[in-house]
Amino acid sequence: MSSSREARQAIIVNETLVRQAFPDRDPIGQRLVTGMLQLEGEIVGVVTDTRSVDLATPPTAEMFYPVLQRPENFSNVLVKARGGDPLALLASLRAALRQVDANIPLTNPTSYEALVAQNRPSAA
Repeated sequence: MSSSREARQAIIVNETLVRQAFPDRDPIGQRLVTGMLQLEGEIVGVVTDTRSVDLATPPTAEMFYPVLQRPENFSNVLVKARGGDPLALLASLRAALRQVDANIPLTNPTSYEALVAQNRPSAA
């Protein structure tokens, strides 16, 4: 499948959406109409649930789109580092972004550990 804006719109959904919308059938190949623009797309994959709000809030139904088909004002990128300080990769990440588009900013970089710490429920 092409990743251009003209290609068939691809959608990846999470497990919660599958349980809610397709409890008795395979979601792959199903068509959805989504968003304010009512764009039609085809489910091409299913991903594991994540906790997008915080660690205490259960996962919600989510959809993900190829960035080249549905460019947004912002995107989140997760990078897995093996050993050492993950923030030591920032220079390499910035260089990789510049190769794609010199105007893409890298804002608010943080480690997974820092995100978990800031979302951990405080002791009462």
